[in-house]
Amino acid sequence: MFNQIKLVNFLYKVFPKKIINNHAYSIEKFVLRVAEECNKKNKKVLDIGAGEQPYKQHFNNCRYYTQDIFNYNNAIDYVSDAKKIPVKDNSFDYILC
Repeated sequence: MFNQIKLVNFLYKVFPKKIINNHAYSIEKFVLRVAEECNKKNKKVLDIGAGEQPYKQHFNNCRYYTQDIFNYNNAIDYVSDAKKIPVKDNSFDYILC
């Protein structure tokens, strides 16, 4: 029987991420561009649907806030429905969603 997990692991070792999963690669490139801009200007960022916060590491010099419907590891700032986040309009400079 063919082991698909071994094949996927092999492909990730042989080919760059941008070839194997172009969608994830494009999102990561976009997040890096936003982070670079935010970090220059000490802006406020809200990551909607942040989950386990995979992008937090890129936002070192800005105020990074998170929202999710679940409170992963008690690290989510706003636990709510994405349509009903308890903040005033225009509270953030950038929103990741």
